[in-house]
Amino acid sequence: MKRTAIAFALLLISFAGLASAQESVSSGAGSRSAHGVVRPTRVTEAPQIDGLLAEPLWDEIEPITEFTQWEPINGAPPTERTEVRIGYDDDYLYVGVRAFDSEPDKLIVRSYERDRGIDEDDSIFLTIDSLNNNRTAVGFGTNLLGAKSDMELSEDRSLNMAYDTIWYTKSVIDELGYTMEFAIPFFSLRFQPAEVVEMGLNIERYIRRKNELAIWPPMSLDFNYFSVSQFASMEGLEGIQRGVDLEI
Repeated sequence: MKRTAIAFALLLISFAGLASAQESVSSGAGSRSAHGVVRPTRVTEAPQIDGLLAEPLWDEIEPITEFTQWEPINGAPPTERTEVRIGYDDDYLYVGVRAFDSEPDKLIVRSYERDRGIDEDDSIFLTIDSLNNNRTAVGFGTNLLGAKSDMELSEDRSLNMAYDTIWYTKSVIDELGYTMEFAIPFFSLRFQPAEVVEMGLNIERYIRRKNELAIWPPMSLDFNYFSVSQFASMEGLEGIQRGVDLEI
C-alpha cells in the first residue's frame, strides 16, 4: 500500500512537470527572453521604403548589433558589422538594416527570382513567430536585387515555400556596404489580438563570398533556422491591427 502511494505521488509530480513544460512552450514566455529581447519603437510617420534609411526616425531607434557567427566559426564575432533597427505603427512592422562590408565591390548578387537561391547571395532573412507559440514561423528574405523569398516553417522542420504574402523591401549598395528596408503589413502575420503583442524573432545575414552566416540571437550548431523555440523575444507591440490580406 505504501509503495502504491509513493508511485502515485511520483506519477502526479511527473504529470505536473509535463504540464508546466507544455504551458511554457505554448505561451512563448520565460526562456525566449533569455535568448534576446528587442522592443520595436512606435513611429509617428511611416518611412519611405527606398532602401536609404534617410528618415530621422531610423536614427532614433536603438539598433540590434549583437550578431554572432552560426558558421563557419560558431559563436565567433562576425567579420562584418550588422545593425538592425525595428519600428512599427498600427499597420506595419518596419525593419531597417545597415550591413557594413569592407569590400562592397565583392558583394554577391545573382538571383532575380522569387523563392529561388536568395540565400546563395548576400542577403537578409527575418523569421517571425507571430503566434508566439515556439513552434511555427513565417520567413521573409531578400537580396540586393530585391528578389523575395517568403515561407512558412515549423520546429519539426516542415517548410512551405509555396507560401506567398504581401510585403515590401528595397536595398541600396554604397561605399560602406549596403542598406535595406522592409515593411511587413500586420495583415501578413497571424497573431492573437491583444493590447500588447509579443512575437518571436530571428535575423540572419548571409555574407556569401565568405560562406558566413551571422545571426541574432546566437544559436549553437545544435539549432538552426527551424529552431523557432530558440528565437529572441520581440516585445511591446501596442495597438497593432491584424487587418485583411487582399492583393489586387
